Amino acid sequence: MSMEGVKERRGPKYMLDTSSCAAILTRADAAVLQRLDGIGVGDAGISAVTLSELMAGVAMSRREAQDRAALEVFLRHVPVLDYPAGAATHYAGMREILHWREAMIGPKELLVAAHARSLEMTLVTGRTRELKIVPGMEVESWNP
Repeated sequence: MSMEGVKERRGPKYMLDTSSCAAILTRADAAVLQRLDGIGVGDAGISAVTLSELMAGVAMSRREAQDRAALEVFLRHVPVLDYPAGAATHYAGMREILHWREAMIGPKELLVAAHARSLEMTLVTGRTRELKIVPGMEVESWNP
């Protein structure tokens, strides 16, 4: 069997957005935890933008030490992906599409979505309705 033309995926398949990570870290959503348990080790990663948001949440938490420890454990299992310059083109195009369709999302959410799209990853998010209108954007909600 020839493998010519077959693109081999390197790195994670799924990019978890900030809300998905928060649900995992706080164990607030059993469906998200169950879906995470069903994927392969190394199949989920997060954007450096998401890490920034998670670290800000820890810094502002009333349970800072506990939340920092939980984040450190989480990061041992989920790679953090640097934001590539190529994602900027995706961001601009996506922002234009969402603007004209009046389906705006927050700027940090859009940065994470553009990051996922630039790497051809599936974004795990609760904003699937808004993002499905963007051509080439793969999204999933792990909430029922």
